[in-house]
Amino acid sequence: MSTDETRADRKERYERVLSTVAHNTGGVQHPGCRPYQIRLILCAHANLPVDGVERSIRAAVENDDLYKWRDSSGHTRLTLATKPDLRNVAEYWAGRGDQRRLEAANQAIERVWGEHGPPGKR
Repeated sequence: MSTDETRADRKERYERVLSTVAHNTGGVQHPGCRPYQIRLILCAHANLPVDGVERSIRAAVENDDLYKWRDSSGHTRLTLATKPDLRNVAEYWAGRGDQRRLEAANQAIERVWGEHGPPGKR
C-alpha cells in the first residue's frame, strides 16, 4: 500500500470494483465475471494499481459484497452479493443440473439481507 494512498482512495477503488462487477455480469452476460477482467478494466483502462485492485476484490469478498464461486469450467467468478445477482448464479447451476452448486447458490441467497445485501454495506 502506498503511503500516499488515503482511505478515500481505497474506498473509491473498492466501489469501482463493485461497479465494474455489476457492469460485467447479468442480463445477456455470464452471471459472474472473472477476476482478471476486473483487473484488466481497472488497471489498464482506469490506471489503478494491480495490488490495490486485488486487495479491493479480496476485501469485497470478505465483506460479503461479492460472491466468489467457480463455474462449470473451473474458472473463478465474481458476482455481486445481492439477491437478484445470486438468483442468476442459481439459474446458471439449475440450467446445468448441478444440484450441489445450486444448493450453495441458494444458501448464499438466504444469507443476503433484503434485496441489496446487508444494510449499510453500500
